[in-house]
Amino acid sequence: MSIENNKSKRLVVCVLFIQVALLMSELGSMNALLIILLLSWVTLSNRLVSSIFINLIALISIVIIVLSSGFEKTLTLFVLLLLTATGLKLKQANTPVLLQHTIVLAFFSTTLTFLFSQSLWFTVVVVFQWLLLIASLALSINANINVISTIKTSARSLLLLSPLALLMLFLFPKLPSFWSMPNQSVAKTGLSGELDPFKISELSNSDEVVFRAKWGQEIPKDPLYWRAIVHDRFDGRVWQQSRWLTIPSQLVDNSTNPMAYSIIAETSSSQWLYGLSWSTSSHSSVHSNGFGTLFKDNYVTNKFEYDVISNRFPKYHLSESQIAFYTRLPVNKNPQAIELSQQLSKFAKSTNDYIDALKQFFQSQEFKYTLTPPSIHVDNAIDSFLVNTKLGFCGHYASSTAFLLRAAGIPSRIVSGYLGGKLNQEQRYTTVRQFEAHAWVEYYDGTQWQTLDPTGWIAPERLQGSLLEDSQLRAQLVSSRGFEFLGLSHLDAFYWLRDQFDSLDYQWSRWVVAFDRENQSSFFSTLLGNNWYIKTAAILIGTIFVAFLVYFTIGRLKANSHNPIPVRLCLSLLHVSNLEDHSPISACNVLKQRYPEYASDLDAFCKAFMEYRYNGKLFPVRRIDDAKRLISNIKIKEKRKNERSNNWSHFDARSIVSPSKRNCRYDSQCISCRANVRFIFVRHTKRI
Repeated sequence: MSIENNKSKRLVVCVLFIQVALLMSELGSMNALLIILLLSWVTLSNRLVSSIFINLIALISIVIIVLSSGFEKTLTLFVLLLLTATGLKLKQANTPVLLQHTIVLAFFSTTLTFLFSQSLWFTVVVVFQWLLLIASLALSINANINVISTIKTSARSLLLLSPLALLMLFLFPKLPSFWSMPNQSVAKTGLSGELDPFKISELSNSDEVVFRAKWGQEIPKDPLYWRAIVHDRFDGRVWQQSRWLTIPSQLVDNSTNPMAYSIIAETSSSQWLYGLSWSTSSHSSVHSNGFGTLFKDNYVTNKFEYDVISNRFPKYHLSESQIAFYTRLPVNKNPQAIELSQQLSKFAKSTNDYIDALKQFFQSQEFKYTLTPPSIHVDNAIDSFLVNTKLGFCGHYASSTAFLLRAAGIPSRIVSGYLGGKLNQEQRYTTVRQFEAHAWVEYYDGTQWQTLDPTGWIAPERLQGSLLEDSQLRAQLVSSRGFEFLGLSHLDAFYWLRDQFDSLDYQWSRWVVAFDRENQSSFFSTLLGNNWYIKTAAILIGTIFVAFLVYFTIGRLKANSHNPIPVRLCLSLLHVSNLEDHSPISACNVLKQRYPEYASDLDAFCKAFMEYRYNGKLFPVRRIDDAKRLISNIKIKEKRKNERSNNWSHFDARSIVSPSKRNCRYDSQCISCRANVRFIFVRHTKRI
């Protein structure tokens, strides 16, 4: 293995190190450490090893990866095996051809990053990896190249191609996906169909963006309750999602003041979507159910944008069976909570009075909001929370309040989703992240469903904006998560920088990643009106034609500009004299016959050019100006000759007939009028 190929190998190893760092949270620390050790061995050891030893290392790595990851995360398992195979293949690559095969495999490995994240920053890093791999590939082919200059050239080429890529993004028709990302068994959205207050604390472990809401004319005020899943069945500890959650329903719009906006949803392994209050959507793949929440037919495997129209909850009467369903509680569960409900309901004359009594109870009993509550492992968990621990987050208060409402005969259910979000006032959008997951209660007041958030009774600051905007809650989040970056959120500079990054990523998501067929249709129909697809096709064809024209024109100019000065002078001389099909010597001989006054200049130029071209001598500098002057003079002569030729060609032969026939050498007649055309005949014969 040559030194140059070792450099190429190190570039590939550098790319794989970056890949592991990018996907560290997805791969797991144990698997990431294994691949890092493997790549370090490939880099530091130059000894050739046998195929048997490589196969043994591969087998051991596979066993460790499978034991560490299991078979639940099939996509992660596939990426881990591919990175391991690339590293081992790199160790075996002892010829340039094998090394080039490994580099191509590394290209494929880096592209897999987009299966986990399609953010702008991941895209920038992946493009940088591609530049390194191009340099590595070039180094494996030509050992004399400079790596830095190759990276710069590749970057310039990418920049030149970026306008064409943008045109293709906007103009080419969007086709549906031929395949989709396999489902991850662990939900990335942080929401689950089963709501257990002791599991929802896991949501605070992620800073990832869930979705962004782009507002129309109106920006709603806090608090924003983003509904996703409705839980209406309770087994004494866990709230189960409703079985009607994925049944489409035709909702009637009875609101006089609907609010329109759009959502850009990130990828997730669930089909739940997000909307405020009672939501509907006109997107072809988004459905509404009887609860006024939104869902897709399949998992959200790619970023996509959908429009939402939100209204207030409609007024309608629940049937007896519905009231019985929404007040159902398990038998012999949480007796202390049922007794408490009976005590509170004694003095309540209405549903609102009972809710006020609940609020007073929670606020008078020193309940506290915390992201790190103690675990409760007894059967009657609600009793233990209400009487003993009194420490919890939204799930604890929502579950206890819904139970107390049902115990008092008030229909209730729990809704999980997200609360608040970070508003960007300038660009009119709100970013919602995983740690803003929330659960609250909806109860029926006799005419319609109402939203009730008991968390606000204990921690009213949680209802305002993002969780990071409150110092106390942010401190709890940083303490429970250990986020280094979140710990810097109190710094103005960090907060501003984070907003700028988020703003760029929002534009990237909106105009590139989430620009699907629906957005393309809406964009062009707004821009071009009716028959937009025909106009778009015409623009596309015209753009391709202009692009090819510009490409070939620039290519020809570049080809001419790359010729040395003597060659360009010779080509110019042949061009101005219409002798492009002649050799330089032949052309000079012809020109000497045409213009004898320039014979010496033509001989001098021809001699200097032949010495330069075939004997390797320098073209004299003084000859350059002489040649330019000669070309200019011949160009003028040729131009005047062509003007005379054009005058003759338009000359009326009958007007120059010589009546005396004294100056004619030849007698002839015009074919059409039979007039004498001796002089014209002679001049044409000479010119030909």
